[in-house]
Amino acid sequence: MSVLKKQGGLTLGDLHDAAAMLFKEHENCANAEWRLHNRNGTVRVTVHFRGTAKVQPKGPTMKRLRRETERTAKKRLQKSADNSSWRRKARAFVAAKHGAKEKGLHIPTFKEFEEAYQSSSESGSDS
Repeated sequence: MSVLKKQGGLTLGDLHDAAAMLFKEHENCANAEWRLHNRNGTVRVTVHFRGTAKVQPKGPTMKRLRRETERTAKKRLQKSADNSSWRRKARAFVAAKHGAKEKGLHIPTFKEFEEAYQSSSESGSDS
């Protein structure tokens, strides 16, 4: 692991230069696993940076970060709800297919099932 330090802090250009140097240094690394090689034989190098940023608690950076965090949280809640809804629907679809097969009935397509599922959801029925 390398440590980058610079009086006054690092710029994105400093990080870019450091990454370019690491890519070049390790593109023919003898210790790299076979899975890490491109088809041309060079190593797919991955560089990660970790750092600490000093910002003012009430400054513009923190205000923007708070807004972005709130938006991300809202999106995550919506995605979770969407996934939960999809899981319920998918489980019900599989159960409907199994039930139809066991009874010797027509096995519904997903479109047919979805239409029936939508109409039963709108009427408040659990069947």
